[in-house]
Amino acid sequence: MMNINKKAILAALLAVMILAAGCQSSSPAVQGNNNAQDKLLSSVSGQNNGANGISVSGQGSITVKPDVAYISLGVETMDADAGAARKANDAAMAKVLAAIKGFGIADDDVTTTNFTIYPRYDDKGEKITGYTVSNTVSVKVKNLDRLGDVLGAASTAGANTAGGISFDVLDRTAAYNQALAQAMDKAHTRADIMAKACGVTLGRALTINESSSYNGPTYATSASLKGDVAAPAVPVAAGQLEVTASVSVVYEIVK
Repeated sequence: MMNINKKAILAALLAVMILAAGCQSSSPAVQGNNNAQDKLLSSVSGQNNGANGISVSGQGSITVKPDVAYISLGVETMDADAGAARKANDAAMAKVLAAIKGFGIADDDVTTTNFTIYPRYDDKGEKITGYTVSNTVSVKVKNLDRLGDVLGAASTAGANTAGGISFDVLDRTAAYNQALAQAMDKAHTRADIMAKACGVTLGRALTINESSSYNGPTYATSASLKGDVAAPAVPVAAGQLEVTASVSVVYEIVK
């Protein structure tokens, strides 16, 4: 009976020793698998690759000549009676519109932007002394050679207020595309210089971000068309407009 117990005990001890040896021998393999996985994750995230790109920016700028103008013209009339002020204003504005359209300006290029009727008070602000009627239109003038004539004719016809004159180009796409190409060329040149200085080869563009701006002059932000301004032609200067494109590019580094 004692021999059997001794044999059972020896068998149990032997099994425990074998199991322990197996666990010790398998540990390096498990550790090795973890290292391989860490390396794979590190490679995917770029942690082992270092800096993979050169980040640069470039700006292109194109100067263009305006080919359209937007003018704001108005008629302001005053009378003790609101109806009379309105009637006078309607008649004056009709003459102004006729004068404008006489230069070939289409109906679609004339837009009413403001119409108001408001009372005028005495010095104490208590009694109404009359009414003021104001009517303003925005006019698109595509023939800049006749812009001065349009302004002169409008003022002669009865326009006595002007809210501003701004210049623009009808089609900005061509100018912007030129500025954008210029910006990309400058960005690539900078990146190439930096790559050569670092002793590496410049690869493809990884990311590109672009932005644009358009700066145009505005004249006569507020004016009154009275007196000498009612000459046959009003002197105007269109100036030049600047179309700008900016890009931020990250180029790949090829080692």
